[in-house]
Amino acid sequence: MNYEAVSFDFNGTLVKDGPYHVEAWSRISEELGNGPVSRELMDTRYSGMPNAEILKLMKPGQSDEFYALWSEKKEAYYREAFASTPGGPHLVTGAEELFGILKAHQILFNLCSASIASNIRFYRETFHLDQWIDPDLIVYDDGSYENKITMYEESGRRMHAGTRLLIFEDALSGIRSASALSEAGLIVMRMKNLESVYPSYPIILRVIDDFTGILPDIMPILLG
Repeated sequence: MNYEAVSFDFNGTLVKDGPYHVEAWSRISEELGNGPVSRELMDTRYSGMPNAEILKLMKPGQSDEFYALWSEKKEAYYREAFASTPGGPHLVTGAEELFGILKAHQILFNLCSASIASNIRFYRETFHLDQWIDPDLIVYDDGSYENKITMYEESGRRMHAGTRLLIFEDALSGIRSASALSEAGLIVMRMKNLESVYPSYPIILRVIDDFTGILPDIMPILLG
């Protein structure tokens, strides 16, 4: 199948920021009276979920305002930790080259992220994403999406691609969401905790460790 546009998840896919999310969620969980969050729990359950849904698991029965406040607090902790990355935050190897080639071939691509607006601004500024990606095409958690499935549907709509999307993901929830789209294809950034899961999802075209060498595989299915 040929796909008409490309949609990138961000956290864990374009940046290896998992430890900083674990650190931030652990701080939030402990402040809410729970124990710390493990990397395995993050990888297999929380990763890719909207913040409000994670917070509802940690502290059920609260108001929307409560979840919004704690969501912003979590992301402030995360950005503080991520900004302290040794050598500074950076995209996964090969991502910038891939962006440049997609743009040169006039193949539309965007971000489809469960991150909230303040993080998207942080990413745009930190990684100068506007040189490659039209900000109006970015789909993020603005509170209006039921789940990542509806976010990917909106991603396809904005790029006039329907569900014929080539999606780059890492999280199990993202893999499940992409699998609900009848015409989508999926390339997965490897997560060690999910190795046994991949064979269960025929939508997965390839599992990668970075973007080096991916171009020969994806250009034929995008260019036809």
